[in-house]
Amino acid sequence: MWQKLPRVTGTTDITFRHDFVPDQTLITVAYDQRNLYIALDAHDRFAETIQANETRRDEHLWGAGDDVLEIFFDPDGTGDRLIQIAFNPIGTQWDYRKDDSEGTRRTGWNGSWNVATRINDNGWSAEVVFPFSDLPWDMPSPGDTLRANLARTSRNRRAHVYSSWSIITHAFHNSGQYGFWNFAAPDLDASPKDEIEINKEFVEVESQALKSLARRGSMEAAMVKSLAGETAQDATRLSDELLDQLSSKDDLDGLLQARLTGHSLKAMLKAASTELSLQGLAGPLDDPFGFQNGISESGGYWVLASGRGIYALARERGTVAGVWDRSIGSRIIAAAYDHYERETMNDKVFSDERFDQVENVERHPDGLTFVCRNPLLPGLTIRKEYRLKKEGQILSKQIHVSQSARKKTLLGVSTDTVFDPVFRASSRYNRVSCRPDRREGRTSGRALTPAK
Repeated sequence: MWQKLPRVTGTTDITFRHDFVPDQTLITVAYDQRNLYIALDAHDRFAETIQANETRRDEHLWGAGDDVLEIFFDPDGTGDRLIQIAFNPIGTQWDYRKDDSEGTRRTGWNGSWNVATRINDNGWSAEVVFPFSDLPWDMPSPGDTLRANLARTSRNRRAHVYSSWSIITHAFHNSGQYGFWNFAAPDLDASPKDEIEINKEFVEVESQALKSLARRGSMEAAMVKSLAGETAQDATRLSDELLDQLSSKDDLDGLLQARLTGHSLKAMLKAASTELSLQGLAGPLDDPFGFQNGISESGGYWVLASGRGIYALARERGTVAGVWDRSIGSRIIAAAYDHYERETMNDKVFSDERFDQVENVERHPDGLTFVCRNPLLPGLTIRKEYRLKKEGQILSKQIHVSQSARKKTLLGVSTDTVFDPVFRASSRYNRVSCRPDRREGRTSGRALTPAK
């Protein structure tokens, strides 16, 4: 039966970002006169670390550290009555019913639902039979709706991830934010070929992100080539493989496979980029504590030095490539570079400051301004203004952006800071975010302090 029906996915994390989680859960729902039938496929890149310990019904699965799938029903759509069923990968059941409909809370309930589960190489799966009498409902009619949600607790080896089918802002029990299951007519023609359209938002958002990743993956690979040639070759190969997967696959499984390739590529590039930052974005800087106060050039860097700190800026990129604290005699930051996310009505593109190309440098008594272009963000001019403040204790940075095309554009900027591991292991560190400058143009501001 399940092979003939479309699947729904697009589970998001329950943080404020609501990103689509790396390991998606796919759901298919059918019904007859008596029951709901729910098929779940919980993908997990680290299937060998799936946790399933509890074997006793109604014992706390989460306290046992298990992977858990949960289904919530709000049969009245008011929140007065709430049903929650949960199970782990070996089929141990837990259920709960809240009923405030008559002004008195009643809990303590065991439903007559059943579940069968299986752990496989790609995660784990489950099939649930849930009788309408557990709601309690009569058989629904075509066009009826049921407020419901799917939630998941994943205990993989990297992190504990909490995801939801509905976009939840506070807790899984916030039934006012659940989505709706619409009961279709028996003669509805639905099949797996409809999955792309059914999951349109997920497909479009993830396809854009993966295409952007593949484009900049080759550029990042070239950046780290001098450091790790073999890693650069692997990254280039994965970038090409990702582009091929996106162009040759037009089904949901193809996109999910491309996402796995994308996560492998991001992890590889992240590790190599961190190592490059630690060794110097523009090569080594000789004797950083030998610089006199003021602004000078050395190799691939501009150096802003004060009695407290030395700040290196990569000449070709205009990005922070090292911060040294004279008072403790060590480097505290290896690099700090911005990530860009440009969104228009039709597209979303990701890039970062390490791809910026400096076209002009303006020198000031207390700092530098870099005028840059970014090859992945055509039409955009980026001005980065660095100033020494508080007698050189702080290096402030402001970004001013403008574009030639007159179209609605939103640019998001976030920063990745790589601390020197020696300093981080033995010292406290501090990064201070400053209020945005609200003068003409879209800007963002931040400050780096040598130490706290």
